[in-house]
Amino acid sequence: MKVAVVGCGAAGLCVLRHLTTPKKNDLSGLIDFEAVGFEQAPQIGGTWVYSPSTGYDAYGLPVHTSIYKNLRTNLPKDVMCFPDFPYHPDLPSFLHHSDVRAYLEDYAQHFHLLKHIKLQTKVELVELVPGSDGSQNSVKWKVTYKKVSDNSKEDNNMISDVFDALIICNGHYSVPYIPEIKGKEIFKGVIIHSHDYREPEMFVDKTVVCLGAKSSGIDISIELTAHANKVFLSHRRQPLQAEFPENLFQKPGIRELTSDGVVFENGEFHHIDTLILCTGYKINFPFLHENCGVQTKYNRVTPIYKHLINIDFPNMAIIGLCMNITPLPLFHIQASFVKAVLLGKIALPTADEMRKDEQEDFDQRLRDGMAKHHAHVLGEKQWNYNNEMATICGCELLPKHFEDIYKFVHIKRSRFPAKYKEMDIDVAHENML
Repeated sequence: MKVAVVGCGAAGLCVLRHLTTPKKNDLSGLIDFEAVGFEQAPQIGGTWVYSPSTGYDAYGLPVHTSIYKNLRTNLPKDVMCFPDFPYHPDLPSFLHHSDVRAYLEDYAQHFHLLKHIKLQTKVELVELVPGSDGSQNSVKWKVTYKKVSDNSKEDNNMISDVFDALIICNGHYSVPYIPEIKGKEIFKGVIIHSHDYREPEMFVDKTVVCLGAKSSGIDISIELTAHANKVFLSHRRQPLQAEFPENLFQKPGIRELTSDGVVFENGEFHHIDTLILCTGYKINFPFLHENCGVQTKYNRVTPIYKHLINIDFPNMAIIGLCMNITPLPLFHIQASFVKAVLLGKIALPTADEMRKDEQEDFDQRLRDGMAKHHAHVLGEKQWNYNNEMATICGCELLPKHFEDIYKFVHIKRSRFPAKYKEMDIDVAHENML
């Protein structure tokens, strides 16, 4: 079975590992899949490949990574790993981004994945090809691609190949969401998205607003306090009960910008130099033809069963849609699930049953007070999700300490956002919580 894997960051590498690992007890080393990974960058690693550049790269493509120079993970290495491939024990609990990139390169080398990957190869278009018997399960996928170094749009520079299955792993932290803000066009200071933030030194003695108090907003605002004169963390949540540096101030959302300042929703005006939009990202599949059946609205992807399987065409999957998770362990389970589906080891529900399950999941989120653009946010739901998916596909459940550590760090991060990354997590300590 020929399988196309689009994107070779952490999710794509995990999929390739599962598809190309020889079957257990098969001494011949034969595998069930001929998998091909497509990666537009010159190297594997996806968002974990740091670049000091912003805007466009040397080939005219938008810079993919949102990593900044000093970024450290907000989850410790014990849960930032694939379950059966730990980090080196000498590394600190909270990793510098370069450690994660090195880990992914070690993973690819250990499982001999590079021979399956086409680097500097950009997928331009994916189209559904109807199957010979007209059934949903017999469709194929025509993938059209070209070398990134070839800037020509001439059709004769494109290469097409047909695959029996398609797995999308292109990530969702590269296309910034830019909110509408009154007065943005008259503000004379600097406005950037966190996607383009790289280092704090360029904000020396500035007054900066970070809009948004999720992970990047909090981390960047704290980092800035060592260089900026004053930092405002603007958000619409209840004030965070946390210890922040003395020159960081929480403020409500932004009502409007003026030529030289900001008016917050409580009516306060402050002169500012820079606005950093820590407002998240848009899920984006620019290469998918409409006949693939995938739609995205308000960052909700449909029709998708269990945030993973294309309901209309189950030989297509999207790995990594879920947010607020331990990413690599979840990729491991999702990849195992997709492999089992492709091998016919899982009997999926009918299309109508999968649609009902998808809608019930979304409706429950709305009843729980979640925003419609949080259709794929898991958070505490991830543990039941992981266990359910692992049980269905027959892969090993995650060890209990993954959940324990995640919850422990969440508490510490909420209370001590400027200090928690200095902790050394001891998995063996029974009284960690």
